[in-house]
Amino acid sequence: MENKEYLLVENICTYHKIDISLMDSLHSQGLLNLIYIDDQKYLFHEDLKETEKMIRLYDELGINVEGIDVIFNLLQKLDELQLELEITKKRLSIFEGEFDI
Repeated sequence: MENKEYLLVENICTYHKIDISLMDSLHSQGLLNLIYIDDQKYLFHEDLKETEKMIRLYDELGINVEGIDVIFNLLQKLDELQLELEITKKRLSIFEGEFDI
């Protein structure tokens, strides 16, 4: 099947020289969304960037799947806190403008 929305997991593993079991483990941990089409595993194209980050953490830094899960949860929390900070700054600037402090 040739579809631009999906990437064949085998091709990703071959390109990055990793075993497909890593992708299975990341999927089992809930870090990857894999779909099965005609007995083949596919990854959504939009998830490739995050997947490659996970592969680098595993391959280059030797971080296990559980560690990758912790790192990605912390990064997600950091993004949420940064968004919350930006919203708070905007509200504060409106408040300061009303009272000309």
